[in-house]
Amino acid sequence: MRRILLLSSSMRSILSQGRGSIFYEPGGSNLLDHIQTGNSNEEIYKYFPDIFYNIKKQKFLKIPEGVEFKKSCHKFEVMPKAYYILLNKGLEYHLSEENLKEKPVIINVGRFDPLKGQHILAKTWSSSRLSDEYDLVLIGGNIKSPDKNEKIVLEEIKKNLKGLREKEAAVLTGALENGIIRCLENSIIMNLVHETPHMYICSSYKEEFGISILEAMSAGFLIFAPRRGGVKGYIKNGENGFLINTNTADSIKEEVLIVLDSFKPKRLREIAEKGRQTVFDNFSIESIAKKYKKLYET
Repeated sequence: MRRILLLSSSMRSILSQGRGSIFYEPGGSNLLDHIQTGNSNEEIYKYFPDIFYNIKKQKFLKIPEGVEFKKSCHKFEVMPKAYYILLNKGLEYHLSEENLKEKPVIINVGRFDPLKGQHILAKTWSSSRLSDEYDLVLIGGNIKSPDKNEKIVLEEIKKNLKGLREKEAAVLTGALENGIIRCLENSIIMNLVHETPHMYICSSYKEEFGISILEAMSAGFLIFAPRRGGVKGYIKNGENGFLINTNTADSIKEEVLIVLDSFKPKRLREIAEKGRQTVFDNFSIESIAKKYKKLYET
């Protein structure tokens, strides 16, 4: 018999060995952090001493979520130019076609919440040269009927974008169905080619796993993500993406600009491609299925 401990947050980690079966679902972010960074055994014992009292010498297997490549844009045939969503003049904030074709984009996808930091990213962009060099795309939340947290973030975003609406260089749209987002990201990468790669900046205070980050990586975006949390388990700073301090707008701005000033565009494109390959090699549905198969066969 095999003992399985299932830890689930944004990431699903399966830790296996021993006898019997245990399924456990805590919300302990600290534990997930250490699982992602390779200190699994030591930290599991620290947080769950009773469960592992008799199996301290055993090793555990972690299996994360997967990203589906083959159907990453299942509507792509009927939406070859999904990026036109960003030109929708029915949105309070939208892009001009000229800006979209002349500049790469910074994109951020996720629920609008103070801990997700979209308002901080808006300030980062609007208060720096990034607003001249990149378009900003923020996707998420219920813009028409926001809840308390969404309202706080939306008000701050609009305050930071005040006076820039006429530039038609920023998009603020509500939550979109995942398939549409995947289409949009792929459409941007495939149709809007620039010397400097498009960027996905995750402005969250921390991310336990970051499925939206992986999906953007799989499309070919250059990734900037928080140092806190589990993202450092698959992003190696300067190799397949960048880990940054997301405490404030100034810290994000400083570290992103250092990267842009320190690396040539060709090298940044190579890093983005390395990120895409990382997802394909380690997080594709096929690779995750093989890990599950091996788990149950051994």
